[in-house]
Amino acid sequence: MSHELRTPLNAITSVCYLLSQHDLADEIHARVGQIESAGRVLVDLVDEVLDLAKSEAGKLRLVVAPFDLRGLIFQVVTLAQTKAEARALPLRVELPPSLPRQVVGDRVRIQQILTNLLDNAIKFTVEGYVILRVTADREVGDDSVELCFSVEDSGIGIARERLPQLFAPFAQADTSITRRFGGSGLGLTISRQLVNLMGGSLSAESHFGVGSTFTFQVRLQIDPELEGGDETPAPAVDLREVRILAVEDNEMNQLVVKTILEERGVDVTVVDRGMAAVQRIADGERFDAVLMDIQMPEMDGYEATRRIRELSNGANLPIIAMTAHVLSSDRARCFEVGMNEHLGKPIHVDRMVEVLGRWTAKQVTSSGDPVDIERALDQLGGDAPLLERILARFCQDYEDVGSRLRQLFALGQRDAADDLLNDLKASLGLIGAVRLETLVTSLGGRLLTHGPDAAAVKLDLDTILQELEQLFAWIRSREERG
Repeated sequence: MSHELRTPLNAITSVCYLLSQHDLADEIHARVGQIESAGRVLVDLVDEVLDLAKSEAGKLRLVVAPFDLRGLIFQVVTLAQTKAEARALPLRVELPPSLPRQVVGDRVRIQQILTNLLDNAIKFTVEGYVILRVTADREVGDDSVELCFSVEDSGIGIARERLPQLFAPFAQADTSITRRFGGSGLGLTISRQLVNLMGGSLSAESHFGVGSTFTFQVRLQIDPELEGGDETPAPAVDLREVRILAVEDNEMNQLVVKTILEERGVDVTVVDRGMAAVQRIADGERFDAVLMDIQMPEMDGYEATRRIRELSNGANLPIIAMTAHVLSSDRARCFEVGMNEHLGKPIHVDRMVEVLGRWTAKQVTSSGDPVDIERALDQLGGDAPLLERILARFCQDYEDVGSRLRQLFALGQRDAADDLLNDLKASLGLIGAVRLETLVTSLGGRLLTHGPDAAAVKLDLDTILQELEQLFAWIRSREERG
């Protein structure tokens, strides 16, 4: 049902997005915005109903991988800020200096919980404030951290006798709330189930007419990194002259993807069958990445990916699933057949652009070098001689990293391989090798989730080792130039 529901919703929201990019009369622009907003509400409702069904069937699963905790909080707050500003509500965020940057957990689910709590706080607060507080409790020498997320508002509040029913499915504190504010009554139910699945707890305190505070606590592993982390904003994504093969059988989705990407300077080739995609690549056409639908007639995206990987010019080609199949089992299958990334429908434009930028190496440097020298120097206080020594040491320390990783993979020593990848990632971050750092982070996540024998893990490793050779050659040529 997920695919059947999401496909028409994707068409509705995506066409609304395209229309909104044109110079429309104010009234028409407002109507288009209303349609898109209603479509997004339906998408959220579909997700909630599916999550509830999976939870009741005992099939709700976590996808654990390293992620940027501060970046996640920033992303959630940025989206919530827009909603708060529309209601003239101040949204404050309080983060501790000790908050780790890299942790290991289910990024998507934590984002889902935070988004639900903030959306509720904003929706049920007519005037006053909303505050997100985060605390981090970590013992010295401990490799995990106890995180406490608290969302406080000065909204309508909840009567004491209504609190026990608050987390029941389809329940709201009062039936009049549904009429006044809307909502399915599923968000808190699913949020509590997700927190419980993480081994944490979600609770609520409220006073009618005064406000509410929702708090959830989870313990996450810390992903080893350079303490303090780099706060440099992500570079702008440049997709000009990138060549993309979009494999999509739905004409409306073809129009949407082609229009969105061509507006950003992308050269887009569209085919409507998996076999047609395989044939294009077998014929020697050059593409920087493939956007691959899953459910197509004759040959689905899984089989098309397998066949592309068998081609000499397709073995390392980035293949990104773009599909309404969004369950965790669907994502896992994408990685197992050799895809590099998964994008769910309806399409989120910024996410698609970010992913394509990452996999087509357009987020590296304007000079095209594998190292962002300015970024590296900023991290080293402008000490150029120190950077040169670090680059030389990097070659010495990691010249045999490929054979070391392959040996650990062959022996099934996942933890040791993960430690080595974390060391490599930290060193790449220090020297400003942005794309390689991203690729190693992705490999670490897949290794933890799927193990060393998965096709996607082996493919990522091959790609990383090829680019490391290019990095070593670049460093040596730099040394020769003096």
